[in-house]
Amino acid sequence: MPAARSKMRKFYYGNVVLLASVIILTIVYGAMFSFGVFFKPISEEFGWTRAVVSGAYSLNGGLFGFLAIIAGRLIDRFGP
Repeated sequence: MPAARSKMRKFYYGNVVLLASVIILTIVYGAMFSFGVFFKPISEEFGWTRAVVSGAYSLNGGLFGFLAIIAGRLIDRFGP
């Protein structure tokens, strides 16, 4: 009986973590890069021109990129 028991695979929680990570990242990046869908409603809601709405999104992207450099250095120094 012990030989049959050793052939049974135990449940590996790493697969659950991987699946949860994929789902979460899909939702997060889907929300981040769906800006084009909301461009016109944002412009109409706030009464902003296309240039102002685009500038706000560009500022967001630039800050995200710049702060990623700082965050990376902090993670290297202190760990995640």
